[in-house]
Amino acid sequence: VLLYVVNWLVFGVAFAVFINSIVSISFGYIVYLAGSFSLASLAGMFSVFVPSGLGVREGILMFMLSQVMPLETAIVISVAARLWFTAVELLGIGVVRVVTRFPIAWSAADDSGEDDFSGLPSESKGNV
Repeated sequence: VLLYVVNWLVFGVAFAVFINSIVSISFGYIVYLAGSFSLASLAGMFSVFVPSGLGVREGILMFMLSQVMPLETAIVISVAARLWFTAVELLGIGVVRVVTRFPIAWSAADDSGEDDFSGLPSESKGNV
């Protein structure tokens, strides 16, 4: 449970930094912004009728942010946050794809100095 709390705190601080990169915010709003993001994200996760809470998270986030900033700014931030987090998730998928596409086929214990490609798929042997 503690790791989940730490995870949400990190997401909340990252969200506050993200907002601060768009519009200047007071340090005193960090807890409110982190809580708003967490609440909106959880509502998006529980809204099983739409994929990834699309629109639900943004609507709640826009409402919560509009309490401390102009509505237009809250709308821009809520949409930009969705795009930013989606881009970060796609980047993570890309990194995993690259790492799993090119596995390391040798072990650290192999000190023979010879290349051993036996761990690679047959179409990849010798093409390093």
